[in-house]
Amino acid sequence: AVVSTQSTGCHMETVLSSLSKRYPALVSVCMLYSFSDSRTAMDREVDELCKHGKVRRFTLRSSSSFVMMTKSYHKILEEHVPKLKISLSNMVQNLQTFSGQSYFTQSDLNSKFCFSDDTINALINVGILIYYPATSKYEFSVPGSSLLVENLTKGRQEVLKRLNMKVNKEMLEHEFINLKLRCSEIGVKYVIFDLIGRQQVKSIKSSSGKLLRIPSRT
Repeated sequence: AVVSTQSTGCHMETVLSSLSKRYPALVSVCMLYSFSDSRTAMDREVDELCKHGKVRRFTLRSSSSFVMMTKSYHKILEEHVPKLKISLSNMVQNLQTFSGQSYFTQSDLNSKFCFSDDTINALINVGILIYYPATSKYEFSVPGSSLLVENLTKGRQEVLKRLNMKVNKEMLEHEFINLKLRCSEIGVKYVIFDLIGRQQVKSIKSSSGKLLRIPSRT
């Protein structure tokens, strides 16, 4: 299966249209799987987009991989970086240069980005860097992403719980989308994209509309 760069961008926009503006414009790669018959093809396309600097990939201390359009990430940097008296243009250029690299050592940040130790600490404090003590590595991050990941996790749990309570473990999608999650402030549709991509929920066509169903275990 072939996935085009343009279609991937459209899929990201579709997912983000279901996400409140209070959250950063992040899309899990699993959400993109929900639009493709081939995970391998989608992974290849995301890799290409990252390689060419069109999107940036993040893990965000999560079991899932997330992506954000590079132009959206640059807008976030424009909001936070100047306050730290860091050269925004240099930082953006270096991120483009090392767009295929997800994790950096302190030495990398000192030499490749010309960040002082104080600058690194400041970037951690505003949420632009995450430090992983177990590996002594740093990852560029997105301010506000921890709240999104937390609410997405709660949303997954609640949607699955509601479906499991149904006799056939299924429910019409349009009925589900009209509901408001009790345990999460994130949109139901955003969560459904993720669960379908994770293969924890199936979307099935029916005479009454799309049906969401928990797959039977074989």
